[in-house]
Amino acid sequence: MYQEEVKNAIVLLYLGILAGMDVRKRQISLSLTGALFLTGIGWQILVEDTSWPEWLLSLLPGAGFLILSYVSREQVGYGDGLLLLTVGIWMGLGQTFGVLTLGLVLCSALCGILLARKKIRKQDSIPLVPFLLLGFVGRCGLL
Repeated sequence: MYQEEVKNAIVLLYLGILAGMDVRKRQISLSLTGALFLTGIGWQILVEDTSWPEWLLSLLPGAGFLILSYVSREQVGYGDGLLLLTVGIWMGLGQTFGVLTLGLVLCSALCGILLARKKIRKQDSIPLVPFLLLGFVGRCGLL
């Protein structure tokens, strides 16, 4: 009955905690991410009854980011890929792509503004998780 709201609250809380960690420490908790990933698998089995092909498709954004992390020699962190794997298992492929797209658009806009105002340089790193949080909030229609 309230499955979607509970699922959204869990993901929102998770992204909120990790956004704070990413801003402060520039790292993502692997233990929290792993625990939520396994919980998401349990949710899919017990509550949603999702098929294996849907599971595999939902992991594509995270897998793509993990490959990007490897190819870019961690210019994009492995933690971001693991985070997207976890969000994917909870939200599914379409919603995860929506969160990722909106987050990347917001991140790009802010980086463009900061670069134009010379507040950052091209070599500087920007934490991605806060933008994924904003993307999730926007996807939920809360922005």
